[in-house]
Amino acid sequence: MEEDEVLQTKIVSPKEVARRWKEWLPAIESEVQSLVEEKEALRMLTKEEVHQLQIEAERTGLTMESVLSKMVFTLKPGPEGGKPKARWVACGNFESRKDDEDNYSSGADATALRVLVWMAMKRQWLGCVIDVKTAFLNAKMIQKETEGLLLIKPPSILVDQGFMPRDALFLPLRAVYGCTDSAAHQDYGGHGDDVMKSYKVKVKVQGKEVTLALEPLQSEPNLWKVIRAEGEHQRTLEEEFDIFGSFFLERRRWLMRYCSSFSSHGPHPRQNGCRPAQ
Repeated sequence: MEEDEVLQTKIVSPKEVARRWKEWLPAIESEVQSLVEEKEALRMLTKEEVHQLQIEAERTGLTMESVLSKMVFTLKPGPEGGKPKARWVACGNFESRKDDEDNYSSGADATALRVLVWMAMKRQWLGCVIDVKTAFLNAKMIQKETEGLLLIKPPSILVDQGFMPRDALFLPLRAVYGCTDSAAHQDYGGHGDDVMKSYKVKVKVQGKEVTLALEPLQSEPNLWKVIRAEGEHQRTLEEEFDIFGSFFLERRRWLMRYCSSFSSHGPHPRQNGCRPAQ
């Protein structure tokens, strides 16, 4: 029987996945391989390694905590029932809370994004979107010795289906999804910034080859501007992109009122003499 096209992402229950296990097995194998082999985000410990870690924890007086994990199953939009997607996440809500716990991850301010869209419209900039696959797992997770050791148990559905042994334990080596440990969030943020700062690309500007780099805006560190790399003449590009930062700081209130005209309750942008961005 032909299945209907999936138009939006749907969450699928583990019970349904277990009933159609063979159909979901490729997606599950892909996710496990990604975390254990490709990204090396989780390392399965042997019984001897777990025993040694327990002895070391008792000797130092530190805790060794093992938390549950689960599989999140979704159907992505597509024909013939959609595309199965499996995601292995730690159940961070079971982790012991720490007094100095900080699991906040910053994001770009909504007003700053609206200002950027406004500038793109005025200057007729082109917009592009990219998706970095499993970006969070690119950052190493360094567990502090003073905070004990965190281990992760396998998802129950993988144990019930005989995919993993029940007594398996995994050591997180990267910022695994679901971990509330501050190291996971802080390491990812710092790693992302370091990678962005290291980017260099050569382009032709007016027939001359120049090297471009990225730099966070002072007004909104989660937005980055394109500049000429150190040693290059900074005259045009830096001034061109830096105007956004100063404009945002000095005219924030006015811009918020201006941008509100783009809402469904305000006038159409064309009524303000604006052209849509390309």
